[in-house]
Amino acid sequence: MSATTVSATTVSASTALATTAAAGRAPVTDPPSRTFDAARSSHIAAASTTAMRLFIPLASTTVLLCVYLLAVLTRTGQSFEDKALAAAGLVQNATVLLELVSIPGLAVAAAFITGIALFRRRRGRAVAAVLVIAVSNALTQILKYVVFDRPMFQSPSGDNTFPSGHMTAYVSVCIALLLVLPAALRALASIAGAVISSIVVVQLLAFGWHRLSDVVGAVALVLAVSTFVRLPLGADRRSARGSGGGRSGSGRSASATLRRVSIRVLMAGFVAALAAAAASFVAAFVVDTGSAGLTLLGTECVAVAATVGAFMVHEWLPDRATAM
Repeated sequence: MSATTVSATTVSASTALATTAAAGRAPVTDPPSRTFDAARSSHIAAASTTAMRLFIPLASTTVLLCVYLLAVLTRTGQSFEDKALAAAGLVQNATVLLELVSIPGLAVAAAFITGIALFRRRRGRAVAAVLVIAVSNALTQILKYVVFDRPMFQSPSGDNTFPSGHMTAYVSVCIALLLVLPAALRALASIAGAVISSIVVVQLLAFGWHRLSDVVGAVALVLAVSTFVRLPLGADRRSARGSGGGRSGSGRSASATLRRVSIRVLMAGFVAALAAAAASFVAAFVVDTGSAGLTLLGTECVAVAATVGAFMVHEWLPDRATAM
């Protein structure tokens, strides 16, 4: 192609662009349908996230009520739990973890968690964390001593122990801490919180302090309260920022990777606990019929699965898109 032809082509293209601009039209635009589809997809994703954020507290509340109805208000449920309770050690002396549970202990934990949030200038999350601890533990006491009752079918004592105050205290403090930590630390702390809470739940059952329904009900209550409190919270964008403005992208990527890893670790623990529970119950009711020890082991595994599952759901549940 000659230089004259190239020059003519360039002039023609420039003339066309000038004509288009003079007519008030952009030279190149995306099709309106593509823009509309992108906006619609964004709205659908946001609506789906909102629906899930509303579903979790409702589902957790349903679990709490169903566990009470089936395990406490029925003869079969009480008989099953009393069988596991008969194999418990009935230990009177509390371990270090259980001795930490007290009103002053909760106050110190709430103050410490609030301090972390205020240091990070996250006032909204400070309020949310305090609400998780205060509301969860207050509701537990109200439900246990005012609302719920335990019928006397076969148990020698009719004292209601549902839901567990010790379990509520530990899970509420751990989840409140997760609300105020930076994203990178939050992923690791969720695993640590699940491990510590699982140790507590095994001790509560093995020592004969509580039944399976008590601890599962406590976990469901805290999950319901914490996910409800999280509804107005926005994404913790500051935790994804690096020390400089240009590192925000790498910070978000690292936090997202740690979050995915923590969810997978928690899921693996959840599945393993359920598998161990199934094996224990099969052995208790098929291989060694009537074994109270295997029944207790199965209930401990179910309690661990419920505990780990709560932390997994809390870590997986996304925050609202707008920062608070």
